[in-house]
Amino acid sequence: MGDEGYAIYGVDAQNSIWAHITTTPFFPTFTAGQTTTTVEFAQAYYFDYANTKSLKDPKAIKMLSVSLTNEDTKSKKVYVKVIVSNTNGQIKSAEMIQVDNEPPEEESKANLSIKTSFDPIGDTQDMTFYIKVAEFQGPFIKKLYLRDNLHLNYRKFEQLGSASVGSPTYPILQKANEAEEANGVIYVAAIGKKQSADNILQMELSNGVILLNVPKPDCCGSSA
Repeated sequence: MGDEGYAIYGVDAQNSIWAHITTTPFFPTFTAGQTTTTVEFAQAYYFDYANTKSLKDPKAIKMLSVSLTNEDTKSKKVYVKVIVSNTNGQIKSAEMIQVDNEPPEEESKANLSIKTSFDPIGDTQDMTFYIKVAEFQGPFIKKLYLRDNLHLNYRKFEQLGSASVGSPTYPILQKANEAEEANGVIYVAAIGKKQSADNILQMELSNGVILLNVPKPDCCGSSA
């Protein structure tokens, strides 16, 4: 397979020659040997959109070389393994890996867990995500999924407070454990006034702030 990715040519000042640079991230280049074919991938980077420093200085993904033979009967799959801090959503590392089967389900998460001091308690261990790059069969490529750098955004959602503060204490996060599932939704409880003739609570929304007010009672009453 020839190198047909988008390419530019620039001067290699060290060797005083025109250098060929493949500009398509993850683009595979095949080098055939006597018994094996080696696949090299063009350098790719990841951008952490929750970290502005990452946008100015994108991080390089650790790339991988794949060896293929005509005798290979099982398909080989290549992924990018992304490690994300479950404390603040920071992308800690990204590297290409080769697996013979699908990544283990117990290691691959769908979303960051919700951190809360209430029940259920969120997981604070690093999260592992797998993004499929390509599939190979024998010395040939079957599918190429990624043709761009990784643009990622993992933002942490945390419930403050503790069950030991106040009695009773009501967290605003609802169904926090479901947020980890595929297309998980973060459910937040609303604040409302109980409809009762004895309820004197007054509520107001002002500039994005919910104001709760209980009118001061007339302690002295009126004189006869």
